[in-house]
Amino acid sequence: MLTSLSTLVILMITCIFITTLLVHLLNSKKKNQTGNIFIIICILMLSWMIELILQAVFSTKLHIEPIYFDYFVYINACFLPVFFLLLSISFTNTNYKFNKKILFLAIIPTLSLIIIWSNNYHHLFYEHYSVNIEETKIGPWANVHIIYSYILYAVGLFKLIKYSIKNAGFFSRQAILILIAALVPLTINLLGSVGLLSMSIYVTPITFAAAILFVALAIFKFDFLKVAPIALQRIVDRISDSYLVVNENNVVTDFNQTFLDLFKVKAQDIRNKSLEELFEKFNKAYGIKEDLILRIC
Repeated sequence: MLTSLSTLVILMITCIFITTLLVHLLNSKKKNQTGNIFIIICILMLSWMIELILQAVFSTKLHIEPIYFDYFVYINACFLPVFFLLLSISFTNTNYKFNKKILFLAIIPTLSLIIIWSNNYHHLFYEHYSVNIEETKIGPWANVHIIYSYILYAVGLFKLIKYSIKNAGFFSRQAILILIAALVPLTINLLGSVGLLSMSIYVTPITFAAAILFVALAIFKFDFLKVAPIALQRIVDRISDSYLVVNENNVVTDFNQTFLDLFKVKAQDIRNKSLEELFEKFNKAYGIKEDLILRIC
C-alpha cells in the first residue's frame, strides 16, 4: 500500500499534469463541444486530486474523520463517468446534439451523492469506512454506484476504441493509447478487488487520472478525433479516383473507399502495410506492375 508521503507526491504530480492539460485546453483558440467537455473532465479530476490531498493531510493532522472529505470527493467521482461518456459520444459523432435526455444519466450520481451525504443515518453507502479498501465494508447502494460508473466508463472506452481501430487501425498509436487507458485502471482495480494488491482509496482516482491523460495524449498529440478528417473522408470516399497516402517510410497511412473497391481489398489488408508489400501482393493477384498502380492511384 502506498505510504502517506508517496501518496501525496503522486497526487501532486498528477495535479501538475492535469493542470498543464487544463491550461492548454483553456488557451486553445479552437474550442468546440468535445473540447469543452474535456475541460469539465479536467476540472473534475483536478478537484478530485486536490480534495484527496486535503484529506490525506488534514484528516491526520487535524484529526478530522476522512469520510467528511469524501462528501466533496464524490461530487467529482459521481459525475466524472457521465462526462466521460458524453466525451466519447461527442468525439465519435461530431454532429451529435445533446438534449435534455442526457439528464437521465445524472439520476444515479445525484442519488449517490444524497445517500453518501446522509450515510450516517442509514449506512447504505458505507457500513464501515476506511481509507484502506480491504478494511472498508460497503453498503448496497455503493454496489449500484460502482457498477453504474464502470458501465459508463466501459461504454465510453468501447466507443473510443472502436472508432480508433476503424479509422486508424488496431495497431495504431491512437488505438494503443486508448487500450492502455482502458487496461490501467481495470487491471489495478481488479487486482485490488481479489486481494492481490493492497490498495488505499487514493489508488483508484490516480489510475483513472492516468487513463484520462492517455486519452488526452491520443486526442491532442495525434489528433485522431477531429472533425475535418471525418468530413474529408466522407467526401474522398465518393470521388471516382482512388488514392493512397504513405508516410516517410513508404507505409500506407490513408486511402479512400474507391481504392478498396477497385482492387477488391479490405482496409485491414493495406493499412500500415509498406508499398513494397502492397505492390508484391497486387502483382501476384492481378499481374499489375508498380508503375501502373501509381498511375491508377
